[in-house]
Amino acid sequence: MIIDVLDTLLLSDNKEYVVTGKINYNSIDYYYLIEKEEKQEVKFCYQRENKMVEVDDENLIRNLIALFCEDLKNKIENE
Repeated sequence: MIIDVLDTLLLSDNKEYVVTGKINYNSIDYYYLIEKEEKQEVKFCYQRENKMVEVDDENLIRNLIALFCEDLKNKIENE
């Protein structure tokens, strides 16, 4: 399954999330998801065997936040 920014995903918690960012880190595509309704919960996930797996490692999450921020900064500067 190919997942792109602005796609909507239904995860195992039965909530819909919008893909707001996608980066490749250590040869893995990571996705920054924001819940479409309710609390607008944030998740960082990667795809394994056509299923989304939530990242729960705090050090990895910190690295991903920095990488997503850098990616956004680069996109803004290149507009």
